[in-house]
Amino acid sequence: MTDQIKNSLIAALFIFNSSCGSAAQIYTFEGRTYTGTISGSNDQELIVDGGSRVPRKNVKDIDHPGNVAATIGGIIMAAGGIAAGINCQKDARPRRESEQACIGNVVTILAALPIAIYGLAVWGSSKQRAAAPTTEQNSSKPTHHLSKGYSD
Repeated sequence: MTDQIKNSLIAALFIFNSSCGSAAQIYTFEGRTYTGTISGSNDQELIVDGGSRVPRKNVKDIDHPGNVAATIGGIIMAAGGIAAGINCQKDARPRRESEQACIGNVVTILAALPIAIYGLAVWGSSKQRAAAPTTEQNSSKPTHHLSKGYSD
């Protein structure tokens, strides 16, 4: 295994480990910050794990988890793709050196792909749980029932 491949895998594991948070940061106009997984919502409030309820009218901003992992995974994949486009050409370098660089770039892309997918999945799930219900839904019930105590 080449040093480039080893370094790519180590970097991907480090980034994945450091960006695996699943807690949202909910900032209110009063200056409070709620940290936790958004377990559901209705048209009046967000429900954070542990039973905290944050009125929607007080929410200034929500930093959903997963956006950092998705961004970093996407950037690494793009950089790996550009490098692969350069290194995987037939006459880029002497044959053996070109093959090793090409393999290293492809491994980089493949290592970053699950990071990007994980980030998008976590971010999308958090956004969905925080979304206000549509008018067809019963707005008095949470949109998701992920926490204990919420049932139809």
